[in-house]
Amino acid sequence: MEYEVYLLDDTMQLCHKGNAILATDNLAVACSYCYDYYNKHKIPICVYQPRHGSYREHYAPWLNSDLEEDMALPKQITMTRDGGNWWRAMAFRQLITYLAIVPIIVGLIIAIINPLWFRDSMFNWVEKTVNKFTQWRNYRVYAIYLGADPEMWHTLKD
Repeated sequence: MEYEVYLLDDTMQLCHKGNAILATDNLAVACSYCYDYYNKHKIPICVYQPRHGSYREHYAPWLNSDLEEDMALPKQITMTRDGGNWWRAMAFRQLITYLAIVPIIVGLIIAIINPLWFRDSMFNWVEKTVNKFTQWRNYRVYAIYLGADPEMWHTLKD
């Protein structure tokens, strides 16, 4: 079997002990079994892949630390009127949004009235383009607000 579920040894922490509780070729089955088992019994458990000699999933109390949350960057920068170039960032955001709304509406109208076979492809293209545009716009707004590249700002801040 490709994946085996073992109990973890408390003394060695990242080392399994005993015989496999479950052996399966389906990673999803093994991971969901581990998750349910750990939530029910609160006993450290893991999914091991013998072919690669590596662990695929771990559930143990010593792995639940606040260190990961402290090290993680926020997903979004909170912009306030008090800090940064808030007014300039908001003006840029509104201007770019209003300029982009016309081509987006034109693309949607073309997709709606399109009787041809690529109608779904047109809707998908419009959706992907709007998502990419929104990500680019938000990144530029944060860069204007912070006065620096957002990734560099997070690196220097921490």
